[in-house]
Formats: sequence, structure tokens, C-alpha cells
Amino acid sequence: MVGFPNGERIELKVGDKVEITYTGIVMETYPAQIDVLKLEKIEE
Repeated sequence: MVGFPNGERIELKVGDKVEITYTGIVMETYPAQIDVLKLEKIEE
């Protein structure tokens, strides 16, 4: 599961490719969590 930064929403479906920019910190939780800075859908 991924949270969208700044409350923005992007229409995604299974099989879509995305590019995620994050702070570099991975929290030691299960499942692992990250702080997303930017999330973009990659057009093919």
C-alpha cells in the first residue's frame, strides 16, 4: 500500500508502472513503510 503525497490522487490500476521518490528511510514495520515525496505514473 502506498500513500499519496500532499493528498493528491492518481488513477492507477493493476499493471501500471510508477516512479516513487522517497526520503530514503524505510521504517521497520510490517509491512515496511516509506515517506513518499513524489509519485508519478510512467507512460509507455
